[in-house]
Amino acid sequence: MRRGSTAVRLTKTPSVGEPYFDTTEERLYVGDGETAGGVRVAANRFYVAMPFHGDAIDEAIFGYFYAEQACSILGMLISAQDAPTGAAITIDLVNGAGAEQTKVGTLAAAATKQRTIFGSALAVAAGDVIQAKFKTVGSTLPGQNITVNLICQ
Repeated sequence: MRRGSTAVRLTKTPSVGEPYFDTTEERLYVGDGETAGGVRVAANRFYVAMPFHGDAIDEAIFGYFYAEQACSILGMLISAQDAPTGAAITIDLVNGAGAEQTKVGTLAAAATKQRTIFGSALAVAAGDVIQAKFKTVGSTLPGQNITVNLICQ
Protein backbone atom coordinates (compact mmCIF):
# COMPACT_ATOMS: atom_id res chain seq x y z
CA MET A 1 0.00 0.00 0.00
CA ARG A 2 1.27 3.44 -0.86
CA ARG A 3 1.29 6.13 1.79
CA GLY A 4 2.34 9.72 2.08
CA SER A 5 1.28 13.28 2.83
CA THR A 6 -1.64 15.01 1.12
CA ALA A 7 0.79 17.04 -1.00
CA VAL A 8 2.49 13.87 -2.25
CA ARG A 9 -0.78 11.94 -2.71
CA LEU A 10 -2.19 14.67 -4.96
CA THR A 11 0.77 14.24 -7.35
CA LYS A 12 -0.02 10.52 -7.83
CA THR A 13 -2.78 8.78 -9.77
CA PRO A 14 -3.25 5.36 -8.16
CA SER A 15 -4.22 2.45 -10.41
CA VAL A 16 -7.75 1.07 -10.31
CA GLY A 17 -8.27 -0.48 -6.85
CA GLU A 18 -4.85 0.58 -5.54
CA PRO A 19 -5.10 1.77 -1.90
CA TYR A 20 -3.29 4.91 -0.74
CA PHE A 21 -3.12 6.07 2.89
CA ASP A 22 -2.89 9.85 3.37
CA THR A 23 -0.67 10.41 6.42
CA THR A 24 -1.67 14.09 6.74
CA GLU A 25 -5.43 13.48 6.82
CA GLU A 26 -5.16 9.95 8.28
CA ARG A 27 -7.66 8.78 5.62
CA LEU A 28 -7.74 6.02 3.07
CA TYR A 29 -8.05 6.67 -0.66
CA VAL A 30 -8.38 4.18 -3.51
CA GLY A 31 -7.36 4.61 -7.12
CA ASP A 32 -9.75 4.72 -10.06
CA GLY A 33 -6.93 5.08 -12.57
CA GLU A 34 -7.97 8.65 -13.46
CA THR A 35 -8.30 10.84 -10.36
CA ALA A 36 -5.13 12.48 -9.04
CA GLY A 37 -4.78 11.42 -5.41
CA GLY A 38 -7.43 8.72 -5.69
CA VAL A 39 -10.97 8.72 -4.36
CA ARG A 40 -11.61 8.93 -0.63
CA VAL A 41 -13.02 5.77 0.90
CA ALA A 42 -16.21 6.55 2.84
CA ALA A 43 -15.59 6.80 6.55
CA ASN A 44 -17.29 4.35 8.86
CA ARG A 45 -20.31 5.59 10.70
CA PHE A 46 -20.31 5.90 14.45
CA TYR A 47 -23.02 6.69 16.96
CA VAL A 48 -23.08 9.02 19.94
CA ALA A 49 -25.69 8.35 22.64
CA MET A 50 -27.21 11.28 24.54
CA PRO A 51 -29.64 10.05 27.23
CA PHE A 52 -32.28 12.08 29.08
CA HIS A 53 -33.67 10.44 32.25
CA GLY A 54 -37.22 11.07 33.46
CA ASP A 55 -40.09 12.90 31.78
CA ALA A 56 -39.20 14.83 28.63
CA ILE A 57 -39.29 18.58 29.35
CA ASP A 58 -40.05 21.22 26.72
CA GLU A 59 -36.94 23.28 25.81
CA ALA A 60 -34.62 21.19 28.03
CA ILE A 61 -31.05 20.85 26.69
CA PHE A 62 -29.31 17.55 27.36
CA GLY A 63 -26.46 15.29 26.30
CA TYR A 64 -22.95 16.31 25.36
CA PHE A 65 -20.88 15.42 22.30
CA TYR A 66 -17.38 16.88 22.08
CA ALA A 67 -15.95 16.34 18.60
CA GLU A 68 -12.36 15.16 18.90
CA GLN A 69 -12.05 15.55 15.14
CA ALA A 70 -14.16 16.99 12.35
CA CYS A 71 -17.16 14.88 11.38
CA SER A 72 -20.65 15.10 9.93
CA ILE A 73 -23.90 14.32 11.73
CA LEU A 74 -26.15 12.58 9.22
CA GLY A 75 -29.23 12.17 11.40
CA MET A 76 -30.49 10.82 14.70
CA LEU A 77 -32.30 7.85 16.16
CA ILE A 78 -34.64 8.79 19.01
CA SER A 79 -35.88 6.11 21.38
CA ALA A 80 -38.07 6.24 24.48
CA GLN A 81 -38.68 3.78 27.29
CA ASP A 82 -42.22 5.21 27.54
CA ALA A 83 -43.63 6.65 24.31
CA PRO A 84 -45.05 10.18 24.12
CA THR A 85 -48.80 10.39 23.68
CA GLY A 86 -51.00 13.16 22.33
CA ALA A 87 -48.18 14.68 20.25
CA ALA A 88 -44.76 13.83 18.85
CA ILE A 89 -41.45 14.64 20.46
CA THR A 90 -39.21 16.82 18.31
CA ILE A 91 -35.56 17.39 19.12
CA ASP A 92 -33.18 19.92 17.57
CA LEU A 93 -29.40 19.93 17.87
CA VAL A 94 -27.72 22.93 19.46
CA ASN A 95 -24.09 24.04 19.50
CA GLY A 96 -22.07 24.70 22.65
CA ALA A 97 -23.50 28.24 22.86
CA GLY A 98 -27.07 26.88 22.75
CA ALA A 99 -27.80 28.06 19.18
CA GLU A 100 -30.25 25.80 17.39
CA GLN A 101 -28.84 24.11 14.30
CA THR A 102 -32.24 23.37 12.65
CA LYS A 103 -31.42 19.66 12.45
CA VAL A 104 -34.64 18.23 13.87
CA GLY A 105 -35.52 14.64 14.64
CA THR A 106 -39.00 13.35 15.46
CA LEU A 107 -40.43 10.60 17.63
CA ALA A 108 -44.09 10.14 16.65
CA ALA A 109 -46.79 9.94 19.31
CA ALA A 110 -47.10 6.36 20.61
CA ALA A 111 -43.75 5.36 19.01
CA THR A 112 -40.77 4.12 21.02
CA LYS A 113 -38.17 4.44 18.25
CA GLN A 114 -37.80 6.54 15.10
CA ARG A 115 -34.90 7.45 12.83
CA THR A 116 -34.48 10.78 11.04
CA ILE A 117 -31.88 11.33 8.31
CA PHE A 118 -31.25 15.02 7.65
CA GLY A 119 -31.59 16.42 4.12
CA SER A 120 -28.04 17.74 4.52
CA ALA A 121 -25.49 16.70 7.11
CA LEU A 122 -24.45 18.96 9.98
CA ALA A 123 -20.71 19.65 9.65
CA VAL A 124 -18.98 19.60 13.03
CA ALA A 125 -15.45 20.96 13.43
CA ALA A 126 -12.86 19.49 15.78
CA GLY A 127 -13.45 20.94 19.24
CA ASP A 128 -17.14 21.71 18.68
CA VAL A 129 -19.78 20.72 21.22
CA ILE A 130 -23.22 19.46 20.19
CA GLN A 131 -26.17 18.91 22.51
CA ALA A 132 -29.85 17.99 22.05
CA LYS A 133 -32.86 20.19 22.85
CA PHE A 134 -36.50 19.19 23.19
CA LYS A 135 -38.61 21.41 20.93
CA THR A 136 -41.93 19.65 21.61
CA VAL A 137 -42.97 16.80 23.88
CA GLY A 138 -46.08 14.62 24.07
CA SER A 139 -49.17 16.60 25.10
CA THR A 140 -50.85 13.87 27.17
CA LEU A 141 -47.75 12.04 28.33
CA PRO A 142 -44.42 13.72 27.46
CA GLY A 143 -42.38 10.53 26.96
CA GLN A 144 -39.84 9.17 29.42
CA ASN A 145 -36.20 8.13 29.43
CA ILE A 146 -35.34 9.41 25.97
CA THR A 147 -32.10 8.57 24.19
CA VAL A 148 -30.85 10.41 21.12
CA ASN A 149 -28.26 8.49 19.08
CA LEU A 150 -26.47 10.80 16.67
CA ILE A 151 -25.53 9.10 13.39
CA CYS A 152 -22.06 10.42 12.52
CA GLN A 153 -19.31 9.87 10.00
